[in-house]
Amino acid sequence: MPSSLATIVLVTAINDTLSGKNSILATLQNNIATVLSRENDKTLTNIDNRLEKMQTQLLKLASSKSDYEDVADEIYSLCEPQQLAQVENAGRDELRKRIADMHASFRNSPPP
Repeated sequence: MPSSLATIVLVTAINDTLSGKNSILATLQNNIATVLSRENDKTLTNIDNRLEKMQTQLLKLASSKSDYEDVADEIYSLCEPQQLAQVENAGRDELRKRIADMHASFRNSPPP
């Protein structure tokens, strides 16, 4: 039932947008941008920051000839989540571009 309601809301929003209601277009664009930039951008930044700290720690331990296996293991364990986040971000960037293209198309088309 909720997906049916979501479909109705989405179709209504698209119809309103196509009929020249610019405020709906702006709201829709803001909502999509919010959803696209929520968690994953932060996740990738957090992983990158953690990797940077761990790499610095690894260099310190290695140069002092201390045991660095645990640090190296943690760095290795962050590589897969980092790659997944990068792929998701690339997909979102492409989606943002497509949405911007659609937005430009809506703005340039005459009302039905």
